Amino acid sequence: MNENLVQASSAQPLNTQSYGTAPVLWNPEAAGSWSLIFNPVFGSILVLMNWQALGVKEKVRGAQIWLVVSIIVLVGLLFLPPSILSLVSVSYLLIWYFSAAKPQARFIKERWGKAYPRRSWLWPLLIAFGVLFSFLCLGFVLSFAREFLSQ
Repeated sequence: MNENLVQASSAQPLNTQSYGTAPVLWNPEAAGSWSLIFNPVFGSILVLMNWQALGVKEKVRGAQIWLVVSIIVLVGLLFLPPSILSLVSVSYLLIWYFSAAKPQARFIKERWGKAYPRRSWLWPLLIAFGVLFSFLCLGFVLSFAREFLSQ
């Protein structure tokens, strides 16, 4: 019975072509989902690292550009009025997801289906939560300092 479980877990989907051994990757769909919380900068870093692991040089360059654009958009969001902040933020997230994360998910699915080794989410999520917490603390300190200095 254990033999059948081992064979079933290592089997690839019938409609998936195999192009060699898959590298260990983060799920790009999950990276896109986590970007709802952490911003497309988070997802852009993971998509870039996946393309590097896959060794697709032309896609690495595109992912580098998406990362730079995501950082620029994030900084730009700091200067937008609250009335349009959400619209721009959600619009950019959707554009990034369908232009960067989704094509990578399709690329991986065409080659290995769901049968590729997955990287752990522990470190990326710990780092992302740490950065988010740091920014929240910084915002609190700056707000407190501004209130304190205005008295």
